[in-house]
Amino acid sequence: MKKIKFCAKCGKNHTVTNHHVLPRRFYGRDYGPTVPLCRFCHDQLENKIHAKEEIYGGKLHDWEYFMLVISYLAHGRTRWNK
Repeated sequence: MKKIKFCAKCGKNHTVTNHHVLPRRFYGRDYGPTVPLCRFCHDQLENKIHAKEEIYGGKLHDWEYFMLVISYLAHGRTRWNK
């Protein structure tokens, strides 16, 4: 479901999608916390996840995925540290 609200990464008012903090492949579509990200920030995060998976030669473990998402959100400009 898309709604107009703030992106948790860049802080801009965009149409956002909810990115799962825990991977859906382990926990299902309706489980766990999500974070609202605009399309640009969401694509950047997905690229980081796929690049990390290529380095390791397979899918990340759930805790590695979680740490990558949290690390991505914590670095750089976010709406809480403008």
